[in-house]
Order: sequence, then structure tokens, then C-alpha cells
Amino acid sequence: MHASSILIVDDHELFRRGLIAAMDSAGDQQIEWLEAASLQEAASILRARGSVSLVVLDLKLPDTTGFGALTSLREAFPDQRILVISASSDDVIHAQVVALGAWGFAGKTATSETFRGLFRTALASGAPRAGGDAEKLHVRAARRQPVGYAHLQRLGDRHIQILELLLEGRSNQEIVAETGLALGTVKNYVSAVLLCFEARSRAHLLSLFR
Repeated sequence: MHASSILIVDDHELFRRGLIAAMDSAGDQQIEWLEAASLQEAASILRARGSVSLVVLDLKLPDTTGFGALTSLREAFPDQRILVISASSDDVIHAQVVALGAWGFAGKTATSETFRGLFRTALASGAPRAGGDAEKLHVRAARRQPVGYAHLQRLGDRHIQILELLLEGRSNQEIVAETGLALGTVKNYVSAVLLCFEARSRAHLLSLFR
């Protein structure tokens, strides 16, 4: 019986090794672990192997922006099961990656037991998409339209507010004063908005609306 294989794509070696150590400590399944620090490395591994049981993909990689890593891998390897991970566990990001074809999503702050459960489900034969059926009308529409703009109509009120303040050129501190949110919360919202529009920076985001 061949071992299941999991490819972890993250540019932080400590996170990759830590996740592997945490999963191996459970000792409930033999897994072949593979590692990549960039989208290019991940694509090379998948081309050489054909596929793996699961790709664990960080959205923030040195050679891509926004959802670029996910869309690139989905286009090149359409049958590959991908679990997206992100430092932000924002619901908007979750909805967008599922709309773009990810099998599932988890924030990096998730517990080891949460990751074990996701891995066990993903490695099970015929495992369904994490979180249930994603093939609804809005999902099919999102696949056919540009990232970000297709999703704008589904942003929450708070995300829209943060977007509007960003487009006014407000700093994080000014957004804190305007909204009454904590600075850490504002940073999370800003990161989510930038990611939704695949913007590399605030200046890039502004250029998209000129």
C-alpha cells in the first residue's frame, strides 16, 4: 500500500517543519511529506510526480500575489486537491478560494487537531470538498469572472467600508479612528481586501479603481 503524499507550499521553513512534526506526532497514518518554498518549486514537484494526495498551499508566496498561486496550480493541475492556508482566517478569503476551486481553507492559527481532521478527510478516498458543496450559482459565476471584481458584490459591509477608506488614502491609524476597530483587526481587514483584488500594495489597489 502506497503512503499518502502531502506537499506543503510555504516560504517559511519553520512553519513547514512545525506542521509536519505536529502531524507526525499523531502517528495515525503514514505520510510522505514534500516541501516547496515557492509556486515555481511546487509546480516543478507536481510536474515530476503527476500529482500528490494533497497540496497545502499558502497564499502568500515570494513569486506570486493574491490568489495567483491557487489559480496557477488549478489551471496547470485541475484534478489536484488543494487545501489553502492563510495568516488571515477572514470569511471573504475563505469564500473566494473555494469559489476558485480549492478543496478547503484553514487559517494558520488553526489547532493541530483541526489540521489533522482536514488532512484525514482530504486523504480519504472520494473525500468531498471541505465545508460542503461549493458549486452554487455564485461560485460558477466567480470562476468565469476576474478575481476581486466578481467577488466585490459578496464583500461584507465592513469590508466595503475598509475598501472605501483605503481608496480615500487613509492610513491604518486613521481607519482605527474612523471605525473604532482595534489596530490588529484593521490590519486583518486591509490584508483581506488587498488579497481579494490581488493588489500587491495600497498603491496598486488605488490604481485598479482609477
